[in-house]
Amino acid sequence: TRINNILYARRRLQNLLREQQKLIIQSQFDSMTNLYNKETIEKKISQTLEGYPEDLHALMAIDIDNFKKVNDTYGHAYGDEVIREVASVFEQCKGKKEFASRYGGEEFALIMPGRDKKDAVLLADKIRREFEKRKLESEDGAKSFTISIGVAEYAKEYPTASLFFEQADKALYDAKVGGKNKVCCSAD
Repeated sequence: TRINNILYARRRLQNLLREQQKLIIQSQFDSMTNLYNKETIEKKISQTLEGYPEDLHALMAIDIDNFKKVNDTYGHAYGDEVIREVASVFEQCKGKKEFASRYGGEEFALIMPGRDKKDAVLLADKIRREFEKRKLESEDGAKSFTISIGVAEYAKEYPTASLFFEQADKALYDAKVGGKNKVCCSAD
C-alpha cells in the first residue's frame, strides 16, 4: 500500500502541475483571441525597455473603428468575430519578435522591439490595409471594417511602459479624430 500511496501522490502532483500550467497560460492570454492580455503586454513592454534601454522600440495602440455600432447592429457574437479577425491579421502580419495583445474590449497593443517609427508605421499600415480587406459574413451579406492605429517610438522622455503606451494612445486618438481608418504617429 505504501507504493500505491506514492504512485497516487505522484499522479496527484502531476495533475496539480498540469493545472498550474493551464492557470499560468490562462493568466497571460486573452481567451477570445489567444493574444497576450493587458497585464502580460505591459510586462513585455517593461522587460523590453529595461532589457534594451539603448535600442529603438516602437509600440502600436489599435482600436476597431465604430465598434459599438458593430455590436449594436449585428450583436455581440458578431462583434467577437470582428475582434478575432483583428487577432488573425496580427498573427499574419507581425514578425516573430513582436508581441500582440488584446488590451481591452476592442483595443489592442503591439510592441515591436528593435523597430523604429518608420518600420512601425509601415507594419501598422500593412495591418490596417489587411484588416480592411477582410470580409465577415453577416445577415446583410459580407461586411468589412476598419481600424485606427497610433504609433510611438521609444524615447528616454517616457521610460516607463505606461508613459510609452500613453504616447501611442495619443497618436491613436489623433487617428480617430482625423477621420479613422488611418495610422498616426506620436510627436517626436
